[in-house]
Amino acid sequence: MSAKQKDKRKGVLAIFLILFIGLFFKNEAGSLDQQQAEEGEVEVKSETKKDRLVELGKTKEWQEFKRFWKELDIILPREYDNNNIRYFMVINLDKMNELIKHLETLKLSLSGLPDYLISSEEIDLLANFCQTRIDYMCFGSIDNAMTRMVMPPNLIEDNLDKNIENFERKIDVLLDLKAKGLIDQKEGEQALLNLEENIEKIYVLKAISQNYVKFYFYWPQEKDSENYKASDYVGLFEEYYNNYKIKGRNHKEGLKEPYYYDNYTSEEDITLKYETTKKAIKEVKKNLPFLKALVIDMER
Repeated sequence: MSAKQKDKRKGVLAIFLILFIGLFFKNEAGSLDQQQAEEGEVEVKSETKKDRLVELGKTKEWQEFKRFWKELDIILPREYDNNNIRYFMVINLDKMNELIKHLETLKLSLSGLPDYLISSEEIDLLANFCQTRIDYMCFGSIDNAMTRMVMPPNLIEDNLDKNIENFERKIDVLLDLKAKGLIDQKEGEQALLNLEENIEKIYVLKAISQNYVKFYFYWPQEKDSENYKASDYVGLFEEYYNNYKIKGRNHKEGLKEPYYYDNYTSEEDITLKYETTKKAIKEVKKNLPFLKALVIDMER
């Protein structure tokens, strides 16, 4: 690693070190799997997750996937906009294609394992998370940047970008703390749990942005956007769809521009997209507890 590269990594670590340490013992409420458990929709079995992880960890297929994940972890950020460190456009198209090809091979390898270790849905969602990281590292916010001069802020995809950035930064901080011996094993495990909320939000925002229509929204005054959780984004998605059905067509009077409406999306089309997105979110919710455990395991 060159001295310049080391300085870049050092810069981002210095910026986020205090913030990350302060979040070690933060109690995160309102997670999707916790919400489901309270509503009786899913039973979270910690011991079952632990047993599956132990057995999965013994397979060469999972060890190879973990090595690939850690390869993504060590991709360096870059300076952007007055020494601001960012994680997009840090790999070129050739590198992206190489990583995606390797990911497909690993995905196929994992699919040969029995379902009680890792299901096909979990493999698809895990690979999708990796794909999201790779896409961002190559392309970042190019599409969104082209529209910001003419559209209001808070496109749903923008919030996906922010959460990917936060996730990558937290990983860098944790890697540096471990390398310097500044945290013990117990503190390291607690720090890993701080990644869970970002994991949830990335999965939910990806499901919405990939399956639904682009839409803008305003944050409620009583709630800071930084404190939004995955369940809040699901609420915004539901609210947008309901407003679109009731008031959205032809920009009916009474809606004071809280949303951007796609004039080329019919009510039938948006309903189909809504149902597809709901199905994707439901799949995420069902698999989220073990998916979070898998990601945390790869960061150990």
